[in-house]
Amino acid sequence: AEYTEIFQITDTAFFEEGEDDVLFKVNASLDITDDAMVYGTISEGYRRGGSNAVPLSGPFAEDPGWLQYDSDSAINYELGIKGTTGRMRYSAAAFLVDWDNVQLNTASSNWAFFTAANGDSARTSGLEFELDGLLADGWHYNVGYAWVDAELTSDAFAPTAATRLLAADGATLPGTSEHTLNGALDYTTELRNGLTWMTRLNAYFQSETENALGDFGRARRLRR
Repeated sequence: AEYTEIFQITDTAFFEEGEDDVLFKVNASLDITDDAMVYGTISEGYRRGGSNAVPLSGPFAEDPGWLQYDSDSAINYELGIKGTTGRMRYSAAAFLVDWDNVQLNTASSNWAFFTAANGDSARTSGLEFELDGLLADGWHYNVGYAWVDAELTSDAFAPTAATRLLAADGATLPGTSEHTLNGALDYTTELRNGLTWMTRLNAYFQSETENALGDFGRARRLRR
């Protein structure tokens, strides 16, 4: 069951919204050896809708269609393996996420305000790897890498005009970097009186991301 009511007085809007649904998750695993396991997961995700803080009057007045965005949902498929070998633990996984009515970061009609809007559909797929283990007594390391391909799978239009294209099918989703790499190295030693001293070095890299959807987002790329 779903309902939405909008109450507007001059340039102020109030929203009441409710939804009722059931989310599911299915998970299975299999030990292929004493030290390795494969697993698979299918699960459903959900994000509630919300509102955008855009003015309805004054020199930067926006169309009321930008005031609200709806909930979205996703189905996630994941297949992976985990295990140990010697002094090392490892994991690898492949995943696919299908989005419906996907919430997107974009900009309002006159590009003056960051807003959220709903697109029709999107897809995120990728691979993840992680290694964790001991190099020698007291020395521990961790390395992780992820590759992600996140894009629209249909054209996205503005909520105020079905003819205003926000981004075309195949456009990169905002906030998602294609490559992410992280690593850590630490050394632990025992001191007197039962105290422990740890020295740790961390490193992190990610490729560029889109700040928002479409041409507005491409003009404002973020790099970390």
